Amino acid sequence: MSWEIHKLVYQAKSPIHIGYHKLGFIQRTRYYITGKAIWGAMTANITRAFYGEPGVTAKNYEDVGGKLRNDIIPSYFYPAIEQPEKPLIPLTPRFTSEGLKYGNYSADEFERLFISSFGQTAIEAANLTAEDETLHETGYIAPVIEEGGEQKSVYFAGYIVMKAPTVDLN
Repeated sequence: MSWEIHKLVYQAKSPIHIGYHKLGFIQRTRYYITGKAIWGAMTANITRAFYGEPGVTAKNYEDVGGKLRNDIIPSYFYPAIEQPEKPLIPLTPRFTSEGLKYGNYSADEFERLFISSFGQTAIEAANLTAEDETLHETGYIAPVIEEGGEQKSVYFAGYIVMKAPTVDLN
């Protein structure tokens, strides 16, 4: 049995929140998309495409997810931006003598450019005020960053390792 590797690149069309942990009332996000989240998205999309939206059952998701689990291995998908005349390179974290970096960005620069948040609260219906202890903030990776006075789309780049199709010549 042989395996193939494929690079995949997706453009972010909306804010991306991949749950990490809570810090007080702040729901932090990971700075990448996990392989498990990619597997889950693939499972959901393939199942809906194959079985049709109204007829999908939990068993269909289990069957497709199990097949994918045996046949593919998704990597983490890291943010990336286009740069003139350069290939799209994922901003993977690495430790340097200058500290933690994401691509050429320091951790502070990366967070300032790519990470944002929005606040929410539940409304008490009786008097249309915020319910006690329901205020929270959710972090996300922005779909567009502003750098050097111009807006740049954010992409996610990663790899899928999958079983190569076999051909029976008999």
